[in-house]
Amino acid sequence: MKKLICLDFDGVIHSYSSGWQGASTISDPPVEGAIDFIVELLANGYDVAIYSSRSGSWRGRRAMKKWLRHWAGVCYGKTLGSGWSLAGCVIKIDSTHSERKKYASRWLIRKIKWPKHKPAAYLTIDDRAWTFEGVWPSLESVGKFKPWMQKKEINKSTKWIWEFNGDIATFIESLKKYGFGSSQPIQKTKTCRGFNLLKFIDLYDQECSLQESSLADEDAIWLGVDNPDPKILASRAKEFGVETDKTTGWVSFLIPEEVNISTRMHLTREQVIKLLPHLVKFVETGEL
Repeated sequence: MKKLICLDFDGVIHSYSSGWQGASTISDPPVEGAIDFIVELLANGYDVAIYSSRSGSWRGRRAMKKWLRHWAGVCYGKTLGSGWSLAGCVIKIDSTHSERKKYASRWLIRKIKWPKHKPAAYLTIDDRAWTFEGVWPSLESVGKFKPWMQKKEINKSTKWIWEFNGDIATFIESLKKYGFGSSQPIQKTKTCRGFNLLKFIDLYDQECSLQESSLADEDAIWLGVDNPDPKILASRAKEFGVETDKTTGWVSFLIPEEVNISTRMHLTREQVIKLLPHLVKFVETGEL
């Protein structure tokens, strides 16, 4: 008896980038390599079933078959049928290319099982499943679960972090490369001494910067707020010599010229390396 491999449809075979639009609406192309993988399974003696949330509806099953028939023909045409004959797709030699594509796509639809209910499978491949290994996942892990396509977008957005090698000039190019150059308020410039400098505005409209350090014996950067703007509660301002007509909220507290306040961190490469995993986790999950 052949082993049955059960494949989910949306997010596994169908790329599903447009999301759910109804059981009979399938708008996107296949996941790269999906159809080749199905043919390879068949060539190696496996049975293949496609079971999806669409499977309970005859319109859904018909739509999946119609979609796969089209893309199977496209796939066959690109590969010129390589590997399909091993799976049992034998086509007459004198057939035209168009006839071969049509035959191959219909052959594949017939070879695949289309159950209405979840089958007893040797293996199920699904983008929204958790491999159970005898230990129940935490509720936190369940809540943070993401299908691979969402993880792919996250990885794409955070890849620039791993390209930072201590050189800010290269770093800003990585930002542009991964689409941050146009959407993020980051300005590249240089200090009066020629050190690379990135300027940006934080959530509270404070001017911030990331700057190469002038240290001669170790690579380091400065990161933080450029011009501190300390504030004091209006209700207590007069206690500290601040004149204001406000009675609620916060008011600016001027720093005497004799006082020096450091608001920027001086970080070595080793310290940045230790921080990066935590920053990446925050980008991916919104938590530390």
